[in-house]
Amino acid sequence: MSDNYIIKFFLDNNILLTPKEFKGLNTENYKKFLDSKLESSLEDERQRETGTEIKKGKNTQRPVSFNNHIKLRHKTESNNLEISILSGLKKNEKRKIKSTDIVSLYSEKYNIIREMFSGRLSPLSINKLENSKERISIIGIVSQKTENGFTIEDETGSANVIYSNNGNIENDDVIAVTGYMKSNSIFPEDIIFPDIPLKNKHESIESRISFDFSSSDIVEIEGKEAKIVSVSLFSVEKNDKEMKVLLFRKSEKLDAEEAIQLLRKRCINCSDGVLPSFFIIKEIPDIFIISSPGNKKTKTNYKGVTIILADQKENIEIKETDS
Repeated sequence: MSDNYIIKFFLDNNILLTPKEFKGLNTENYKKFLDSKLESSLEDERQRETGTEIKKGKNTQRPVSFNNHIKLRHKTESNNLEISILSGLKKNEKRKIKSTDIVSLYSEKYNIIREMFSGRLSPLSINKLENSKERISIIGIVSQKTENGFTIEDETGSANVIYSNNGNIENDDVIAVTGYMKSNSIFPEDIIFPDIPLKNKHESIESRISFDFSSSDIVEIEGKEAKIVSVSLFSVEKNDKEMKVLLFRKSEKLDAEEAIQLLRKRCINCSDGVLPSFFIIKEIPDIFIISSPGNKKTKTNYKGVTIILADQKENIEIKETDS
């Protein structure tokens, strides 16, 4: 990703650069400068949270969210039901953060989601767009929203997209754009999200899912318990049927349309502090539960995925018709 994208990242995380510091980014030592700013910001945040002094050389801080999926070996079995944690949001013990970590983080997200467009488009790299007179397609990551559209980047460069209807587009979204080049800008005919496909078959196992996230991180299903993290994908198997449940614990309320957008973008942003953190929805769930304080329990359906909005403490009845 470009240097401008890293600068924007600092601004998004409330790190205000002075004019002198900004100018310093153009020097040959800019990576060392970025590393020191990130390290300082991370230590300041931890001091605020713990009220203690951070001493160099000691790695006693809480883990930091850092990217994507981790396989969690946890299974609860009974004669008739199994609960298996498939993946969850990974925590990173790494204390020292480098600018290259951030670049790698966004590159990984971009490459994983780009593969989800495979077979649907024949995209060009942004550095090959300049003289194109034909209809073009690109896949990139949104680095900045503008008054008349947004800026999109890939590993070869960036381009300005003129687009007025960008309400559902947010910074860091990985999207595809098709359209035409004119005056060094892209005028799109279509904006395409990775989205979820229509599955031929969705499974729903009649069961009760219970939790109280105000006091624990345990989910109970038919009397069997499983410990989850802030975003967890787990399976429920019973009588030769398997139901995949994606559970997202969020501190703010989320409505049904916002939940649908998470599925369309195939990504849940879980940034916590200095580093961004993403859970990429690689496997399509049958049930998508979003738990947040004060949320009124509601149910909707998107492309066969049952979406359930719930409070922190809830008993959710899953019916075989929920698919």
